[in-house]
Amino acid sequence: MAGYDKVLQSALEALYDDEHLRSHLTDDEAKVVLDWASVWLAEQVNAAKNETAAKQIAQNELARVKPLVGAINDLAKKPGVPALGDAITALGLKPHPPLTRAQTWRVLGAVTRAVWQANKK
Repeated sequence: MAGYDKVLQSALEALYDDEHLRSHLTDDEAKVVLDWASVWLAEQVNAAKNETAAKQIAQNELARVKPLVGAINDLAKKPGVPALGDAITALGLKPHPPLTRAQTWRVLGAVTRAVWQANKK
């Protein structure tokens, strides 16, 4: 497992060292976004069957995560809070193959839950 830790650490350094991914985010906003990305990378890398697979997964997932974090950073250039639908569109999340109807409802349920959780007082 020590090999996986090194693989993950390398991927996280590549993520955190790229100032272009957070230049328009406040420190608190960057923490939220980078924490999400870190957890995602860790889950994917730690699911690998061996160190070679872990390295490939880290590379592939970093290639997915960095543009998404960059798109979030680009959204932060604009003042105010973006509408959720506009933010989702700006991220360009286009699953391939497209989601089924049932998957779409699950995603909408997850988004609704997240919005409601965020609005809890």
